[in-house]
Amino acid sequence: MREVTVIIPNLNGMSYLGGCLSSLQDQSLGEFDIILVDNGSTDGSVEYVREQFPQVKIRRFRKNTGFCHAVNAGIRMSHTPYVILLNNDTVCDRHFVRELLEAIRRHPRRFSCAAKMVQMKQPGLLDDGGDYYLSLIHISEPTRH
Repeated sequence: MREVTVIIPNLNGMSYLGGCLSSLQDQSLGEFDIILVDNGSTDGSVEYVREQFPQVKIRRFRKNTGFCHAVNAGIRMSHTPYVILLNNDTVCDRHFVRELLEAIRRHPRRFSCAAKMVQMKQPGLLDDGGDYYLSLIHISEPTRH
């Protein structure tokens, strides 16, 4: 059973998709799903992906529905316990998917993990080190007088 789905939101990103999807084809983790959620592209992105990367599942919207709507649509299409949200202008290290999967498996009580992102043109510089999530829930009993 596949454990990971990579979800890529896209809007007129044809100039990036070749690098992004090729880097996913070259991953050291053998089997995982890829879903491209297209937000009304007019640059031929969808046709390009269908022709060059037929293994990629595509959800196409007629207009730009926004990033959150796109990734949520991709998440709803996925059938794996883990999803990776990936920008279309990203070229992944060969071990990217495997390392994220292994990281989340090592910490079963965690709900997310993130990758180190380096700048494309200056790989010696860090672009981002991940996001921080905080979820505080306070449940108290009603006060009785």
